Amino acid sequence: MSWSRMQVQLLIDLYKEHPCLYAVKHGNYKNKHARNDALSRICMEVAKVRPGATIADCKNKFSNIRTNFLIQYRKYSDSFSSGMGENEIFKPNLWYFDTMKFILEHSIPRESVDSVPQSSLQDTSSKNSSGCDELSTEELFPPTLSDHQFEIYHTDCENDNQASGVI
Repeated sequence: MSWSRMQVQLLIDLYKEHPCLYAVKHGNYKNKHARNDALSRICMEVAKVRPGATIADCKNKFSNIRTNFLIQYRKYSDSFSSGMGENEIFKPNLWYFDTMKFILEHSIPRESVDSVPQSSLQDTSSKNSSGCDELSTEELFPPTLSDHQFEIYHTDCENDNQASGVI
């Protein structure tokens, strides 16, 4: 059975009253007992309009609501920074979009860090005929053994295989 608009609105309002469930910097965010108490209270209220609702149901539903909101918000905010015209700005289609804006101050994405410096990428890459970056085989798979070591290993394998009759 799907959630009605009234049930979803109630769930959002109840979550908003309990920042320990979504605000990472809240004092009780890491307090398991406080979070469980808040979830129990939310579930009891939701069960009045949605009989049989469990804590897991409420947690999963809010998680889905938050995820959908953040996806829509990212599209919305990206449309402003992309240089689109006024009439091309993404218009969110979630009816609860404005209601969920309280979550924004608590869900700031972390900056990503590139583990490979740009200078090393420019030094090791070359352009192929199609204009795409291409790395040489030596750069992709640096040799771990010298040719001499490989020959010794290869020779040992041949001797073992000949002795066992595999070749």
